[in-house]
Amino acid sequence: MTVSEFETLRSEIAAMRADVAGLRIDMDGRFTEMDGRLIKVEAKLDEKPGAATVYQVAFGAPIALVGFSAALVALAKALGLI
Repeated sequence: MTVSEFETLRSEIAAMRADVAGLRIDMDGRFTEMDGRLIKVEAKLDEKPGAATVYQVAFGAPIALVGFSAALVALAKALGLI
């Protein structure tokens, strides 16, 4: 890399940093500030659970409990308690 290529790259990185510094997202994520102006950000969440969520709730919890119970039994056997 030549010196001029390095200087060009360095100036491009400095310009990108300035662009990022001008962008600030509010803590609740509803507003974004760019170039000193507040821009409202619309984010709408889906209020109805999808099939994957229903499946995870219905089958994920029992499977997790079975796995946790198996781990407890294995630990008890390893410690010589049963």
